Amino acid sequence: MEGWYIAGMTAALYVTLIQFLPWLGRIIFEYAHPPAGRMKNKPLNVELLVHNSEDRLEGAIRYVAWFSFVEGIPLSVCVYESDSDDMTSVLLRKAEEDWPGLIREVRAEKNRYETVSSEDACWTLDLRAG
Repeated sequence: MEGWYIAGMTAALYVTLIQFLPWLGRIIFEYAHPPAGRMKNKPLNVELLVHNSEDRLEGAIRYVAWFSFVEGIPLSVCVYESDSDDMTSVLLRKAEEDWPGLIREVRAEKNRYETVSSEDACWTLDLRAG
């Protein structure tokens, strides 16, 4: 008799958790990136600063592509590459093939000190090694 009680309580707990997990997930992820959540119709500007970043580049691009898909926010990715000695440029070309239209442009600049206006949402991901 005790076994049925435990099984019933377990099933009730399972059903309750299944009902509340999506609600809890919306609360967590809605507040995780507040600046981006307010700009559903404008593209989010993402700047990637790369130099010998082959081990970090693909993960960063996958993350911003996933974020764009989940949040429904279009992206405008600009990559600033400075003379990499590794496979960074090859990975950038492969990313442009895998995700067409994701990377807006690739600039070859060593230093970049421009500021972004306060009305544009911008993420700057510094992936440079060392």
